[in-house]
Amino acid sequence: MSKKLESTIVALIRKTNEHHFFKLMDKGDNRKEISLVEVEKKKESMRQHGYIYSCPIIVDESYLIQDGQHRFLAAKDLGIPFSFIVCDQKTTPERAMLRHDAKKWRPIDVIYAYRKKPAYEFLINYSNIYGLDISKVYTIVTGKILVKTDKELYDGSLTITAEMIQRFHRIFPKLKDLVRARGGEFKSQLLAVKVLKVLCVLLELPEYNHKQMLKNLKSAPMDALFTFNKPSDAARALQKIHNGKGSKNSKVNLLGDFL
Repeated sequence: MSKKLESTIVALIRKTNEHHFFKLMDKGDNRKEISLVEVEKKKESMRQHGYIYSCPIIVDESYLIQDGQHRFLAAKDLGIPFSFIVCDQKTTPERAMLRHDAKKWRPIDVIYAYRKKPAYEFLINYSNIYGLDISKVYTIVTGKILVKTDKELYDGSLTITAEMIQRFHRIFPKLKDLVRARGGEFKSQLLAVKVLKVLCVLLELPEYNHKQMLKNLKSAPMDALFTFNKPSDAARALQKIHNGKGSKNSKVNLLGDFL
């Protein structure tokens, strides 16, 4: 066991994998009851996203946990690093987060850092409601891939309009139909962000025929479904599947948008 906690500093937020230094409050010392169900929910989220470093646990100078016991226990059970803030009278959690440098975080960390703002709260809520990764909710709503170069996302000015929300509700049911039509490994490939970006365009085209796409997708050869290395590859493959070989089939042109 280390004699001194080893950690790295990101702004005023620290990150460590040395769980043994940290202690839970004794039961009754303003400590909420620990919910094993809540710990399991946190673990499932961390398996998908990793630890959200912009949601640090709060500790005092002796590493006694003041807030975030469920996050800590989930990270400890999984054996993964977590973030924390040592708070005293001068360094409150609010002041620490105000000085947080968003450029150091992944996009998902930034979303949680701004989670009290409407657009960011929307992404988190829809991710939870529909069981869809936040990055995929973002792509369906905005038509863009979630990346670190998105200035609007990182400076806290992201806006989601009513029209964007309506588009999500138009696209998502059709997307679920396509996933069910093929199932298996195609599900993960279909939801890959580069493919999803193309699908968001395809499903909104006036020429798009949903029944035709479902029928053609079911009989499409497997090798046509696993060549999506970039959006142009996905556009080429999905256009071919949709258009099929029948002369009476509805035809779309995706390649003009992605080549």
